[in-house]
Amino acid sequence: MKFEDNPRLFLLLILQSLSVILIWMITHVMTGIYLGLGFYETVPGWKNYLYYLFLLVTFYLLVKYIKRKWRT
Repeated sequence: MKFEDNPRLFLLLILQSLSVILIWMITHVMTGIYLGLGFYETVPGWKNYLYYLFLLVTFYLLVKYIKRKWRT
């Protein structure tokens, strides 16, 4: 895909990438801060571990998706 020929495709790719990143961030802000899964008092519980595992796995998948999208 040549972006020099069609700048509209380039801007569309940027907007799609930003929207996926923002959806990922909003999801983790909601679950981590608003639902309290990102914080613990003395010892993290199983829900905290599950949240952080989910955060790392989805971050890896997000980076993989963005790299694949920009490679095409």
